Amino acid sequence: MIDIKDNIEQLQEKLNKMIHNKSDSTKLYEISTELDDWIVKYYKHK
Repeated sequence: MIDIKDNIEQLQEKLNKMIHNKSDSTKLYEISTELDDWIVKYYKHK
């Protein structure tokens, strides 16, 4: 469960940096989708 939380935090940070840097929307979508997947895993294990 700690690994899941760590992955969520890392992806959130990465996504925030990418948004701040005005990254390509396709890359933003990929990261946000991956983040969503990890959040679902977190709540399934909770």
